[in-house]
Amino acid sequence: TALFEEVDGDDSLTELLDAVMQTGETTGNPLAKHLGTTPADINNRLKKLRRAAAKIAPTTVSRKDRDVAKEPSERTTP
Repeated sequence: TALFEEVDGDDSLTELLDAVMQTGETTGNPLAKHLGTTPADINNRLKKLRRAAAKIAPTTVSRKDRDVAKEPSERTTP
């Protein structure tokens, strides 16, 4: 729901999200066939969609950074 809200107003991304939900596909060629467009167009939309998702997703922290931030007694790696 949050992703649909993030891309609200961008018809091409809303159309892509709808197609992903309907087909379960997440790659260029099957989505291009479903939407009647080119794989290059779908790949560009997927890039835009990833950027939109990054805005709403929690920041991920690498394992190394997470371990460095902890006290020595709390670390999960030696």
